[in-house]
Amino acid sequence: NSGTTRTEGEIEALPITLYGNSSRAASALAKTMAGVSYEPSESGGQEFMIISRAAINGVASGKWSYSIDGVDAGLGSAERGHDMIAPTPEIIQEVRLTANNDVAEGFTPGVSLSLTEKSGTNDFHGSLYYYMRNDAFGARSFFLAKVPQDIQNNGGFSFGGPLTIPK
Repeated sequence: NSGTTRTEGEIEALPITLYGNSSRAASALAKTMAGVSYEPSESGGQEFMIISRAAINGVASGKWSYSIDGVDAGLGSAERGHDMIAPTPEIIQEVRLTANNDVAEGFTPGVSLSLTEKSGTNDFHGSLYYYMRNDAFGARSFFLAKVPQDIQNNGGFSFGGPLTIPK
């Protein structure tokens, strides 16, 4: 199999911006890989809609497979990568875009997007994030009298650690 992989260190370093009124989605990491063709303004810029309607390595939207931890995560329709409750980048360990799958990956013409979540640790860990987009910080176009109103606040956290089951 040939493909592109983004590891945890790369994922943490990549800027995943806010678009539309949706939160940041881990599937948006696919936009940083070669062979992904998408329309940024698709469906008002909703991340889960943009990537689900993307063509990847010449394969039309709805044809490539999308999985999280090896489990099919797509709707199986023209919006294969449509994920209404998409995982945030903070909980993803690896993203892999495979260009030519073997027979283990059925119902796809050879392209798959796979997310692997972080798991297994003996220590407690986590992250806290807050992203704000506000027209007070934006620049206006040369032809506009003022900056268009655009206010969005997106915050959250991730937390992980050992699981202890009492006897």
